[in-house]
Amino acid sequence: MSLNENKELTISGTLSFDDFKKYNYHVKKKAELYYFILITLIFLLLLNLFSPDLSLGYTVFLALLVAVIVELIRWAIRYLRIKKEFTSDRMIKNEIIYTISPDGIQQQRNRTNVHIDWKDILFIKEHKELFRIHLSKNKAIVLPKGFFPSEEDLHTFKEIISQNIN
Repeated sequence: MSLNENKELTISGTLSFDDFKKYNYHVKKKAELYYFILITLIFLLLLNLFSPDLSLGYTVFLALLVAVIVELIRWAIRYLRIKKEFTSDRMIKNEIIYTISPDGIQQQRNRTNVHIDWKDILFIKEHKELFRIHLSKNKAIVLPKGFFPSEEDLHTFKEIISQNIN
């Protein structure tokens, strides 16, 4: 929200369930594609072994149909897990204030202050609706673009990142 000469940016917001779902989608989308391909190949093999008299087109159709059904079930289970995780985490529903500067990222929530040096960040991934700032392979700060009040603040954030992350 505020910006000074030292290229320090302060933004704030509360993570919504929709933001949390989008984050989880982006983290898992590559694995989901691999699972779908793997399930399809397994069912192709099983159908070919147990019903060799089926035509190739029908076998592929059945394998894809089963894979889609399995994936829909997996998505439903994943949605329930994400919803349970979000609703059970009281801290995630509190407003977070981020101060981004050349020194790092300061994260403030209630009475908790955390400073993250740029060297402690593994990588940053930008998506259409959010940024994932990974501190490890499985731990990330979710920074929705809606936290940025203006395009200028978003541009400043990207500038600070480009100057501090290789």
